[in-house]
Formats: sequence, C-alpha cells, structure tokens
Amino acid sequence: MAPSGQVDLPKTKTAFMTLPTELRQLIIEFVINSPSDPPESPSSSQHGRYLLQKHRWIRSREYGIWQQPLSNPALNMMLANRQLHDEVKLYLQVAPTKYHVDVMLVKTYGLWPTWSIPMMPTRQYIESVSCAVRLFEPTPDLHPRFAGSLSFSEFGLFSQFGLSGIWLLYQLLANLFLFGPGYFGPHPRTRSFVIGTIIIDFLAPTDGAMHTSVTQPEAELPRYGRAPFQQAGRSWIGLAPEEELAKLTAKYLGRLFDPNRCYPKNVGRALWESVLDRLVLLVNGKEYKVFDVEQICKTYEPPGQWSTCPKENAKEEKSWKEWRTWVSKRRAEIRAGNQRVVSDRRRDSKS
Repeated sequence: MAPSGQVDLPKTKTAFMTLPTELRQLIIEFVINSPSDPPESPSSSQHGRYLLQKHRWIRSREYGIWQQPLSNPALNMMLANRQLHDEVKLYLQVAPTKYHVDVMLVKTYGLWPTWSIPMMPTRQYIESVSCAVRLFEPTPDLHPRFAGSLSFSEFGLFSQFGLSGIWLLYQLLANLFLFGPGYFGPHPRTRSFVIGTIIIDFLAPTDGAMHTSVTQPEAELPRYGRAPFQQAGRSWIGLAPEEELAKLTAKYLGRLFDPNRCYPKNVGRALWESVLDRLVLLVNGKEYKVFDVEQICKTYEPPGQWSTCPKENAKEEKSWKEWRTWVSKRRAEIRAGNQRVVSDRRRDSKS
C-alpha cells in the first residue's frame, strides 16, 4: 500500500494502459478526488510540520497553525508515462474544484491541518471546501516546539470576539481566501480566491481522553481549576466536546459576519468578499448552523450611527456605501460567470 496521498500504479504500465479509455478515466477520477486518509494522531504526523506564516492583519503574533507538507496524487500519476500524463491533464481541465482538509485541534499545541489536494488550484472560484475538526489531548511524545502555540485566553483585539483559539479557526479561513486550498500562494492575477460553500464538521474525539475541557489538557485542570473552561464558554454543561466547539465557533462567526462590528473592518468583510453561498457547521455529520452568506449580504442593515462625531459619521457612512456597492457587484459578477477572474481590489482598502 502506498503512503497516504500517493498512488499505487500497476507494476506493468501496459496493464493499466490497455484498459478501456472510459474505465481509465473513472480510475483517474477516483484516485484524484479521493481524500487522503487523515492522520491517526498528532504523534504520527508531527514530523515535517511547519508553522504557517503570520496573518496579514495581525503581524505581531505567531499563531499555532502547523501545516503538513502537501502531496499531489495527480502529479504522481502524470509522472508515470506520457499517455497517462496527457489523460490526467485532460481530466484536470474539467475536474470539479472541491477540496478537503482535516484539522487536528491539539489542546495548547495548535491546529494541525492536513490537506487533500486533488490538483493545484488554478481558478479563482473554488466550488467547495470541506473541513473535519478533531479534538486531541497532547501526548508526552510531541515535540516541545508545538507547546503553547494555541491559547483560548482573551487578549487585545480578540477580546471583542472572545477566544483566540476560535480565532485560529477563522485564520484558517482567512489563509484559504488569500492563498487557496493547501495555502500554495495568492491567485496569480487577483491575489485572492472565492469559495462557493465551506463546510466545517466537528467530529467526536477518538483518542480515548475524557476531554473534561475543550481548551486545557486534562493534566493541567487541577492547577487551573474550572476557570479556563468557564472563560472559554464551558458553561454549557452536558454538551459533548465537539458540540461545544461548534457552539463557540457559531457564536463568534456570527459576530464576524457583521462587517461593521469588527476592527479592522477587513476581518468581517472578508467573509462577504470570499464566501459566495454558505458556510455550514456540522456536528458529527449533522447540520448544526448554516450561515447563508448570500442572504446575509442582501438583508444586512448597517448601524444607524457609526460615530458621535458628525464628520466621522459621514465618512464612515460614505465608506460603507462604496464598499457595499463594490462587493455586491463583485459577487454578482462571480455568480454570473464563476470561471472568469474578477478583481478583488477593494474600494475601501484602508478600512
């Protein structure tokens, strides 16, 4: 069996190439679109992980997002021989742009994403991105460089949203908008991506730990007492850990969808600009919360007053109207022809 993300090709190349073309295309489609097996545990996938670059808005803090080196099944197949290279390349031109990422939330040790990349993202519009979030207790064999890179304490800017740990989940989205699935880099022309639907599924822990707290390792609870998980919203006694995480995420994403409540404004407005249809939260595969982004954009009413200063209030109102006109036009252009490249230049780039 080949390692996760790689392809088992027949020993004799001619055996596969003598199959009917339609059957070869089905096999190619299956291999490219099948998600990679997620890591069994943080211990088994810690080697080779590297810290994702700093966030463009908050440059002073390194966040605990530990990226796994990427594998590309399409590339492996294209290297087999010239004919298979041409057939895979032909399929990639019409393949659906659907991606999946497994995220291990390792308490105090960071978020550990592992992407399934069927092909390099070449289009600005991505049909869907699905995400599975799994909670893990840190184990003694984890490298100390991961320690302390995830915190659920409130601080500074994020006190208005609540939890820096939940903020990390948002940063996964922000990096997706900026660098695309797998975080390869900005779109060559627009420097941003637009996602049709984003699905985040919070799964039940499988590591056998009690998970008394969703924020602190079990070994640290006697020292901290109940304060940490009361602070982190652990007042919902009786909820399963995965449901608690979903409830926290839904609460703070709801605030972020208000583009005038966040500062800097680009934080909330990025969701309007980069999610075309829906952002869906699941718990163990069952629908928990749906943010209908298109409906939010159409029905949102701004605050009646931005500032007590008349001059500043007029400035903010003008800025808001210009941005909303621009983003509504941009969303309509993408929806009308999602294969076209649409400019992402903001009218209100300084907000």
